[in-house]
Amino acid sequence: KPYRTIAIFGLDNREGKKEAGALSDVIMLASMNKRTGEIKLCSVYRDTYAEIDGNGTYHKMNEAYFLGGHEQAVKALERIDDYVSFTWAAVAKGISALGGVDLELSDAEFYYINAFITETVQSTGIPSVHLPHAGMNHLDGIQAVSYGRLRLMDTDFNRTARQRKVLSLAMEKA
Repeated sequence: KPYRTIAIFGLDNREGKKEAGALSDVIMLASMNKRTGEIKLCSVYRDTYAEIDGNGTYHKMNEAYFLGGHEQAVKALERIDDYVSFTWAAVAKGISALGGVDLELSDAEFYYINAFITETVQSTGIPSVHLPHAGMNHLDGIQAVSYGRLRLMDTDFNRTARQRKVLSLAMEKA
């Protein structure tokens, strides 16, 4: 096949669950062109309603992972060649290993991010610090994860754009 499609699940696993029982707060599809090496990302909104369990009832897409782990989530998406699941801690460690990422925070993003940093530190046990201002910032892994989690000031569309931005910056750096 000239393309490979991989489902990417970012898990909110505060209780340590990595399969059924963990909500997938990030759902992306990565389409790789095997000939050119080009990778395209698209987000599946966690609030997308779909028949995820084959019984004719509709649920939010992020509940597929919760109900049946990666197998049910991949089945809900269909035509996926493979999958990868990761936790907040894994993303934070990966971005920190790359030396962090630079991005500009809007005033609204800055207003919310420090509370998310505190929660992400508490959930992962990885230390970090609050950001001092809006505008251009250098984010460590915890701060970058917190940026991708922001959802209170706008829409899921904007949230998924932030997630893709963090992933794209990390991929560019790698």
